[in-house]
Amino acid sequence: MSEGGVLRLRAPLLWPVGCLVGGLCLAQWVPGMPAVPVACCGIPPALAAVWLAGRDGGARSWTCCWCGAALILAWAYGLGRTPPPPEALWRDAPPREVLLDLEVIRVFDREAGSRFQSGIARITNAAYPSETLAGERTGFFLYGPNARIAHRARFRTRAVLYPIAASGDAEGFEQFLLHNHVHFQLRQGAVLAVERTGNAWTRILQGRRDRFTEWLRAGSVDTPHDLHGRAFAGMLLGRRNLLPETQRNRFLRSGVMHLFAISGLHIMAMALTVERALALARVPTRWRPVPGLLVLGLYVAITGSAPSAVRAFLMVVFFWSARGWERQHASLAALCASAVAVLLWQPQQLWSPGFQLSYSVVGSILLLGLPLARAWRERLRLFRDLPRENWSRWHERQERAVRRFLDLLAISWSATLGSAPLTAAYFGVITPGAVLLNMLLVPLAGLAVVNGFLVMLAGSAGLSFVGATLNRSAWVILSMMFGLIDGFLAVPGFFWERELAPGLGRCLLPPLFVWLLWLRRTGRSPGPAPYLWTGAGLFGLLFLLAAPS
Repeated sequence: MSEGGVLRLRAPLLWPVGCLVGGLCLAQWVPGMPAVPVACCGIPPALAAVWLAGRDGGARSWTCCWCGAALILAWAYGLGRTPPPPEALWRDAPPREVLLDLEVIRVFDREAGSRFQSGIARITNAAYPSETLAGERTGFFLYGPNARIAHRARFRTRAVLYPIAASGDAEGFEQFLLHNHVHFQLRQGAVLAVERTGNAWTRILQGRRDRFTEWLRAGSVDTPHDLHGRAFAGMLLGRRNLLPETQRNRFLRSGVMHLFAISGLHIMAMALTVERALALARVPTRWRPVPGLLVLGLYVAITGSAPSAVRAFLMVVFFWSARGWERQHASLAALCASAVAVLLWQPQQLWSPGFQLSYSVVGSILLLGLPLARAWRERLRLFRDLPRENWSRWHERQERAVRRFLDLLAISWSATLGSAPLTAAYFGVITPGAVLLNMLLVPLAGLAVVNGFLVMLAGSAGLSFVGATLNRSAWVILSMMFGLIDGFLAVPGFFWERELAPGLGRCLLPPLFVWLLWLRRTGRSPGPAPYLWTGAGLFGLLFLLAAPS
């Protein structure tokens, strides 16, 4: 929001988010402490904050006491939500064959035609070799039946149990499992018997997902456009397994993998499409969030409720609901509210690369991209000396085109900047050239998402032949996107293959956002120079700190 050049920074939950993140970090770095005594340590600063709240001139003291109490309580909450590690007998044991009953917590997509099942499950019964494993979580990668195992499915397996050492040497998928409190992996085994393939709701959603995949790939199977059909279905439904490994690597190196996975772009494009449809149907603004959020929620559930989709959906919930109830709404406030909701629901998501990328990119857009775009529009305003009432249509079109170009450039710059430390840490690549590439790809990806929404809507209405026709326009869009990606990857210096330690990559983000918040401290735009120098300095720092891979 802006009034007379003033940038309004409204985010009541900004400080609670910082305290919650700090407390969860303490729970990760200082584990093993009892949660209740730690929570009791937060009572004195909380009482001090209550006492200072009624006194004049104690704002700073009140802030320190309040933040200290919130930090300690968040630490206690993180400790309470962290399950105890397995017994040392199992944690340090060599791999061994086991016979277990499992209940599925999360399922990973499998390749088309694959007979392997993979995901995360809870051990409900350890028939062999020890019952002490019951209740533990384990990842599994098992040869299974044709029937797809879904969430809440129960089955028996005989496989080799591999403990995951929590010594700090784990990386990649093992590190992901440890952050989800999973200390074992099951491999080199098979599903012996399936007691339950999943609950009825899960099977309905999986059936819808398969139908949507079929409609989005209609006309492309066994044709030269098969890659486009697979990419289209993967983009709309979050099924990365539909893309070949070589294609996924190209997207990672070019810094555009977020366009081909369920992310905020997809949810926002869907939300805008639903909003326009409800507006055309003359639904009052106050009531639009009800059907709109139901449609978006169903879409998120059908795509498998990926954490990235749920995070974006929660942000839309807070923003759209505030507007529908005629409350003051701000994107940063909605972002902070969604972060609090996600971390209270699943604290372990804080250590997920997807969570870190989602919030760092969106936060960078809100704190850097939008102010930079506003500053550019003020500095580079066309026809400054010509009164607005004397503008012709040609003047308005020129001004609108320049404004949109500057907005795209600023948003792309900020998104690339916000993700650079994490992409270097997790994927070993820095992509400064993605600033220009994303400017071209994001509008095309938005068109593809809206096209896919119409395909799914036509298929649901029994008009699958209309969807098959729309698919061909999507293939044209994807052909343009693939061509742009290949062209930019061929440019020398477009990306750097440099690795950064994950901890160092995460540590670069807090100073970045503190600096961006400090730039907004007066509420007025400082001009484009500080934001541009911030990006140049961060990329230079990454180049110095990251080692060639």
